[in-house]
Amino acid sequence: MSIVRTETMLEVSAFRDGGSNFRTAAVPERKLNPYVAYIPTGEDQNLAMEVSSWIQGEVDNGGTMLPKTPGDILGLFKDSRSVVLIDVKTLKPAGHMAFTEEYPDGSLEVGAVVVNKEFRGNGAADEMMSQLLKLGEKTIPDFSKRKILALANEASYKMFLRTGYRDAEREELHEDVWKLCENCPRKSENGLCCDVPVTLVKQPSLYE
Repeated sequence: MSIVRTETMLEVSAFRDGGSNFRTAAVPERKLNPYVAYIPTGEDQNLAMEVSSWIQGEVDNGGTMLPKTPGDILGLFKDSRSVVLIDVKTLKPAGHMAFTEEYPDGSLEVGAVVVNKEFRGNGAADEMMSQLLKLGEKTIPDFSKRKILALANEASYKMFLRTGYRDAEREELHEDVWKLCENCPRKSENGLCCDVPVTLVKQPSLYE
């Protein structure tokens, strides 16, 4: 199990206790960010089921997220494209974010953005974005040259703007970005995506 440790986060040595909770082995005596970033693997089946259930909860509550099965999430885990935040106080998974698609032009889409209801309103989504970009820098070739995009819904749009994204025109993105919209039950009458396309304008503060 790998843990991403940074000076801006509380450092924790964590491991599975057989479920989706974590136990801590050591915590420095300093007040820092309440989350530690965990890079899940293909062995984290329970965690994949939990993340999938969070997303399905949003779908069931009328949100515009598209459902993802545990298998979908586990595929992201296997490719090292996901970040899961762990709350160091409760040792529960707090949220998930991933690079969900890579397009022919090399651009990467950020998606499957979801925060456990217990931890909303405490900066989890912003922290996940910072950690996901750091993961990309470490694991994806030529990451700094790639376009990073997202299709932001009502729940995530402000977060994307806070973390360095701007509105993008449809024509700025590869045509394959819109293929999922063809069969989406939530597309508008004119066939356009119901979400707002955004692209990342890299800010140094995200990489400190």
